[in-house]
Amino acid sequence: RFSNFIGALLVFNLYLKVSKETLYRDLYIILRFMAYQAIITLFLAVFFNFLFILVDVADTIHHTILFVFSYHITIEDSVGFIRPDGFFYEPGVYQIYLNVYLYLCLFVYKKRVENFVAIAAVITTQSTTGIIICALLIGYYVVLEYINKGSLAERIRKLVVGLAIIIPFIFIAIDNIDNKFNGDNKGSSWARQFDLLTGINVILENPLAGIGFEYNQYYQAANRLGYSDTFLDKATTFNRGNTNGVIFLLYSIGIPLGSFFLIGMFAQRFFNHRLLFGILLSLSLSGESIIFTPFFFNDHLQRHIEYFFLKK
Repeated sequence: RFSNFIGALLVFNLYLKVSKETLYRDLYIILRFMAYQAIITLFLAVFFNFLFILVDVADTIHHTILFVFSYHITIEDSVGFIRPDGFFYEPGVYQIYLNVYLYLCLFVYKKRVENFVAIAAVITTQSTTGIIICALLIGYYVVLEYINKGSLAERIRKLVVGLAIIIPFIFIAIDNIDNKFNGDNKGSSWARQFDLLTGINVILENPLAGIGFEYNQYYQAANRLGYSDTFLDKATTFNRGNTNGVIFLLYSIGIPLGSFFLIGMFAQRFFNHRLLFGILLSLSLSGESIIFTPFFFNDHLQRHIEYFFLKK
């Protein structure tokens, strides 16, 4: 945890001294590779699966080629498509960076071909949260940036094109959500519901200062306050971390300090569309406890350090 904080501060110090365009350029170069990485991983897994080797990481079997093209199969994934992991431990984290790339393609660099590459990359992850965020980004762009220019006839044409792009995404998102709650993947929604309700109980018991970052503290509190008899088999809840990043934030450091982090997601100045980008981050955190990793930590740091120390 300490190394994450130091890493975030070092990266923050670097980009605080340069323009936003420098950050955009660096992210674009890295994330563009990651978008093609997702698509190529799916292609190789479907047509050249014999090239992958099996690696056991934390009791999970990962299929990988040189640790660049990687995926793993869970019980929920076993009946669906292969979902690329990228350089991360699961597609739910991967989609965050792919959606940031989509944001850059739509609103900063406006590259049409790369827009579709980014969208395809997000779809390969089959992440419900990722697809919802992707649909929001496209919808926001179409409504406020795309069809809002030109003559009436041009706007009508753009509206038809925009709807043709957005509507399929709506159906994909609905189908994905239904599968998570009612289909073969409903165990995932049960686990997240358990994490939400259990985490809220832990927060309510320790609202001011939280319980810290020690996982054993949370395990004890979760087993004492959780809903294991109601939603999940009791054996699956022991020694299980909380997957909800917002809940993880608030039970770790308490509501007062945690509120500064949440505000920071919407008050950051690195990306121009603050509300949209804040929604991207907050939705992503609802399913992944990665809020204290450097990329997210930088968003929280910028506005608060500028206000309290730099007086900007």
